[in-house]
Amino acid sequence: MDTTTKHADIATHLLEQATAVVEGSFYQLRDEVLTAEQLFDIRIRLGDMADVLEEACKHIEQAQRLVETESAE
Repeated sequence: MDTTTKHADIATHLLEQATAVVEGSFYQLRDEVLTAEQLFDIRIRLGDMADVLEEACKHIEQAQRLVETESAE
């Protein structure tokens, strides 16, 4: 597995995690009457996913840089 694919695979995994949390939070907010504690938990989970998205972006940037380098050669 080359480095570009490795970075893309990691980013994909991280984005899958974030998608699941965001989607679950969306449906929970839309479909349920929530307590303050449940709303707090959603807010914390979504905040954590912001960090996950930032990490995914870093891996995507690394893949981009590798592709740019390969294209320049």
